[in-house]
Amino acid sequence: MHQVAQRAGVGAGSLYRNFPTREALVLAVCQDEVDRIIATVPGLLAKLPPLEALRHWTMDLVEAMRRKHGLGDALSPGAHRTISERTYGPVIAALTELLDAGKRDGSIRAARPPATCSSSPAHAGARRPAPTTARPTCARSSSTGSAPLPHERRPAD
Repeated sequence: MHQVAQRAGVGAGSLYRNFPTREALVLAVCQDEVDRIIATVPGLLAKLPPLEALRHWTMDLVEAMRRKHGLGDALSPGAHRTISERTYGPVIAALTELLDAGKRDGSIRAARPPATCSSSPAHAGARRPAPTTARPTCARSSSTGSAPLPHERRPAD
């Protein structure tokens, strides 16, 4: 925690007043990332078609999970539950907003409920190997069925 305080340019006392434990700091970092990602939805929908907004948002979510990989080692099982409980609803609401916009314009079909698609950013800390490539399979499933995304289609022989 002292190194974190030094890198942040604050005193250790300030850090401990706001985050009494390392776990509290990790929870705050995870929550901040989720809040940031959720806040991007209106802007994405304002400047992109819904399907493209969904793709960008999903890739941002996956990238955030990749960056936070390993943070789970600092969390107890209770803290894992806490971050999952805090992030699940807002992530599902953001995903629903994106999917609903696509359903309205016809670019996304109603394939399954958003709750079956989400992987909460809290899972980013799970102890498993980091993926080598991030592929938003739920976005694919929700928007195109099992068809590949346009950039993944192979040219006809």
